[in-house]
Amino acid sequence: MKAVLAKFVSRRGAAGLLAVLFAGSFVLQAAQTAQAQSSQQTAQTMGSLDLPIGGIQATVTPAEPTIPKNVASGVQVVVTQNGTPLTAAQVAQYLGGSFQLTGQYSGPGLSQTVDVPQGAADANPLIIDLPAVSTAGDYTLSNVQFVVNGAPVFDVTPSDITVHVIDQVLVTSVQTKPLTLDEIEAAGVVLDSSAYTGFQFTVGLQLSSQVVNVSFPVVFDAQGVPVPQPLSPPQISPPTGVDVPIPTILPVLLQGSDGNGNSISLPPLPGGKPIKIPSIIVIPGNVGYLKQFFSAQLYVTNGAPGDSNLSVSDVTGTINLPPGADGVTGTSDDPLALPNLISGPQPATMNILAPPPGGGTPTIGTLNPGDTGQAEWTIRGDKEGYNTINFGINATLNGLPTGPITLTGSATGGVLVRNPFFNMTFTVPGVVRKGELFNVYATVSNISQVAAKTREAWSPQANGMVCLP
Repeated sequence: MKAVLAKFVSRRGAAGLLAVLFAGSFVLQAAQTAQAQSSQQTAQTMGSLDLPIGGIQATVTPAEPTIPKNVASGVQVVVTQNGTPLTAAQVAQYLGGSFQLTGQYSGPGLSQTVDVPQGAADANPLIIDLPAVSTAGDYTLSNVQFVVNGAPVFDVTPSDITVHVIDQVLVTSVQTKPLTLDEIEAAGVVLDSSAYTGFQFTVGLQLSSQVVNVSFPVVFDAQGVPVPQPLSPPQISPPTGVDVPIPTILPVLLQGSDGNGNSISLPPLPGGKPIKIPSIIVIPGNVGYLKQFFSAQLYVTNGAPGDSNLSVSDVTGTINLPPGADGVTGTSDDPLALPNLISGPQPATMNILAPPPGGGTPTIGTLNPGDTGQAEWTIRGDKEGYNTINFGINATLNGLPTGPITLTGSATGGVLVRNPFFNMTFTVPGVVRKGELFNVYATVSNISQVAAKTREAWSPQANGMVCLP
């Protein structure tokens, strides 16, 4: 009979070793008795037995654990016998009673070496808890031992274990860019009245004409101020098929001119009364342009080392737009807003998803080390100026020996809203006749460096005006 005895790595695992040696001794004694009896008979081989006697070994997994800073975690110890992992209960039975893992922890964020664990042991006795540290770097966990009844009985190899404390798991970035009209339409933005900025222009034409009666009252006080001011427009139905508002009529008094733009006094009427020439020639109109829209993309990367086995799931991002002058978000004076989409209101919180390995639409919700997820918002600029946008990030970190933990983070970006500037040029005929339509041409020139999308200009009666002396 032969016995194979493997190297026993424990210095003090006497209970287990004695049990194994006792079994081996019993077999050897039985073999010797059988041999003595057989010596009196004819030499004959009765049989053979291979009795492997193995020891146990304790290591950590992974070999160099990774932990984010400011996170209390731990190191997983694995005990094997002949390559087979043992449970905590099996280890306790082998060591002869309940056990606890102890060690010393040192590194750049600790003023001195500390004993671990510092509090109550973890629910899993094969995990040695480590305190949270605020400084990233490489730390050392040394002299990790199994302690039974206050006495060390078993060492974990190696004696010095490197623990990598990383600065952050979530690495974020924000990218913003103005959208073209095609990109706005592709994003499904609803272009309603809130998507446009408009202003009103008014042109007054000075006419040389005689005084005529009009069909609505115009009253001036002694100082020539119209009363009331301004007058409401007469009840005139707009032209069929043309959806434009009726302009407000502002009465004014015409003054004499010497032809060079200088006012002169008109001679009085017989009886000494001054000459007053009221006029109501007013041409209102509007210019409107599409507000600026921006794409805000939030990128989140799992910055853990590739061999750390740390994954991030359930990653969400929430956009926080700046308030207006009233200090309250969601009111009409906010400089930025989330426009409605064809699919419905745009949510402030979105899932951060990664594209599949072959590329395409992001659909993967778990970020392994090195993976990057993203989400995109469409923002409308309502007020000119530079505005900061903030993002809140929430996620779940998986892979730590102590179980999943919640991660939070933030990211910041900004958009510059610039309104275009226009130069308005009007062309009118030199002579007009009462009751006849005449054309007034308005030329709108964008003199700024910002594109004005879907620019619109209109005036009453479409392109034609009626001369009302």
